[in-house]
Amino acid sequence: MIRVMICEDVEDVREGLKYLLNMDPEIEVVDAVPTAEKLFLPVEEHGVPNIILMAIVLPGMDGLEVLERIKQNPATADIPVIAVTAHAMKGSEEHFIEKGCVDYISKPIDINKFRALIDKYLSD
Repeated sequence: MIRVMICEDVEDVREGLKYLLNMDPEIEVVDAVPTAEKLFLPVEEHGVPNIILMAIVLPGMDGLEVLERIKQNPATADIPVIAVTAHAMKGSEEHFIEKGCVDYISKPIDINKFRALIDKYLSD
């Protein structure tokens, strides 16, 4: 079973991502959390996910700050983190990758691009 964790504060986006991921019987959505602070508890409870889909703008602690904490922890440092954001400006993708994300998907989410992106990291 492949575990994917979602950290997204917008409920409609969070539920949409869960829906798309749950279409694949090989994928288990470990938890879909609305805030960065709640991201770390499911990792401790359910084990390390194979991929984290994370919003960059989150209440409390932004996604880049969370990403830094993920990369500093030896238990989670190798988890691919994909930025999910509405910040689709020129240079955004490069900026998020430079900060440690493996990839980037912009909102609104293109279903075909999303599936191809997930498949890319599940096949690695």
